[in-house]
Amino acid sequence: MYFSKKNKFLLYISILFTLYFKIINCFNNQTYFEEFVNDEKKYDETEKLNHIYRRETEMNLNNNSNSTNVIYSKVIPLLKVYEAKINGVNIELARLGNIFDGGYAVPVEAMKAADVLMGYGIDIDISFEREFTQRYNKPSYGFDCGVESIYTGNDRCYFLSECIGTSDYLYKNQKSSGKIFTFSEQLERLRLTNKKIAIKMDIEGAEYAVMDEILEYQQNITAIVIEVHFKKTTPENLVKFFSSINENFILLHIHGNNFSHCVKGEIPTVIELTYVNKNLVSSYQVSDNQKFPRPLDRPNFSVIPDCEFEIKYE
Repeated sequence: MYFSKKNKFLLYISILFTLYFKIINCFNNQTYFEEFVNDEKKYDETEKLNHIYRRETEMNLNNNSNSTNVIYSKVIPLLKVYEAKINGVNIELARLGNIFDGGYAVPVEAMKAADVLMGYGIDIDISFEREFTQRYNKPSYGFDCGVESIYTGNDRCYFLSECIGTSDYLYKNQKSSGKIFTFSEQLERLRLTNKKIAIKMDIEGAEYAVMDEILEYQQNITAIVIEVHFKKTTPENLVKFFSSINENFILLHIHGNNFSHCVKGEIPTVIELTYVNKNLVSSYQVSDNQKFPRPLDRPNFSVIPDCEFEIKYE
């Protein structure tokens, strides 16, 4: 079909206006945003990443009082990464979720062993939960009381506008639904008390308030994938937090979130950790390779380099 220069110009203007109103609607209606981006196999990450960058910056304001040197000296021995095996075979790690922020390395065998995934902290991205359901044909739940609704893209991937433990971590522009539950209450209400569960958590510092209760169910938790925010607590609480997890779980992977301040060679103050339950493992040993990132990793913020660091311990 032939278009004159005038018609081409009008066509381009029409396309630009259409895209403009779609973007406006994305901000006014998060459900529409998910429907729009999920219609595309690979959508433009720019606006999503800018959205997250603004929030990460907001959450890190006025949280620079802790000395990173003090934090690291106490925590580093608890962040040794291990190689684990099941029946003599190394546990495979795979990536689930978004190609950039919202994607995490997971232990494949622990995902297969889980009956359900419980994902805490969704904001505008439920890709991790959706891909778990698609890949393993198992139900997943995404929880975030700061989001009214979201399009999940799968009938067995469920979203609940509720938070675990507290809503204090919500962003300034988010309004809580007021639905706050304990982990125990969620398990009972969703009839998951006796199910094997994989946990994904990114709740902006609230992880410290809820982990103790979650670990009471450690025998039923196959894996924990969690983003930890060093500067949202004290060094003493960090040591307690990691020590509690390490009692029953093995750390397999670390990734530094480059939305936090990255200095080459130093551990970032926001890190993503992948744990597997010791009950699933036949043997494990400290890895010879403590350098990150790994080939599986991608930068959370795609336009700047990923955080490079090494876990050095005595």
